[in-house]
Parts: sequence; structure tokens; C-alpha cells
Amino acid sequence: DEATAILAGVMARLWRPPPPGAAPAGYAGDLDAARPTGPLSEALLARARATLAELLRTAGTPRLLHGDLHHHNVLSAGRGRWAAIDPKGVVGDPGSDVTPLLHNPVGLPDPGALAERRVARLAAELGMDRDRLRAWGFVGAVLSEVWTVEATGRVDGRALGVALALG
Repeated sequence: DEATAILAGVMARLWRPPPPGAAPAGYAGDLDAARPTGPLSEALLARARATLAELLRTAGTPRLLHGDLHHHNVLSAGRGRWAAIDPKGVVGDPGSDVTPLLHNPVGLPDPGALAERRVARLAAELGMDRDRLRAWGFVGAVLSEVWTVEATGRVDGRALGVALALG
């Protein structure tokens, strides 16, 4: 819970208006190109595509986001200060920036319950809608599994477990 609060504070500090002409992140193309593989079914991919389309349709003002903010990309800067490293600098809905920390770090017991607890904490800390953060978490975890399949040729299952818990 403490780490989630720290990450929420770092996010809120980083988010700002994007530079003129910056285009939003293109996650839809990655989902559109994804093909079913084992438990990464066509029905799950279709639900993720539909959820993403709705999230993008109802998005508020886009912000410049970190793009990969999770527990391994925030370091102590001393005296209670925290610094984000390895930013991707994407433009989009701030809700999308929470997705990496919902399924990272990997290998934790009951990742679905942990993701739910993090969603609740992030919604409170950031003043965001809990259901919207759950939806972003679902889409982000499906995307993470898609990227794993693209990189390795197989379903890893860790992000997929979070997607199933949130979706």
C-alpha cells in the first residue's frame, strides 16, 4: 500500500499537458493485430478491444505520461523524495499510466487480489474513477500478455491472470 501511494504521488507529479502536436499512444493497433494463443482467446481479445475503444472514446484531456511506471522504475532520491526512471513519454488518458504497476512486479501471491487493492488505492490517491482504472488495468494486462506472446511465442500467464481478475 505504501509503494502504491508513492507511485501515485510520482504519477501525479509527472502528468502534464503534452507538447503541441503530440499524438496519443497507439495501443489499438497492437490489440487489432493480436491473434488468439492458448488462453489468450479471441473472446478475451475482442473484449479488450471493445473496452479500449470505450476508454478512448470517453477519455478526458490527454496528458504526457510516463508510459511504464511500475515498482522497478521508481527510485529513492533521498529524504522521502522519489524519482521515476525509464520514461516512455507517451500521450494519453492518465488512467492508462496505472496499468504497468497493476501487474508488476511479477511473481507475487494472488496477483488479482493485489491488483484490486492497488486499483482502490490509486482511485483514492489520484481522485480517479475506480471502474475506469479497473478497465485500464484489464486492457493493459491483456496488452502486456500480447507483447509477451510477440516476444517469446508463448503465453506467460502472469499478466493474463491480472486481466482475468480485473475484467
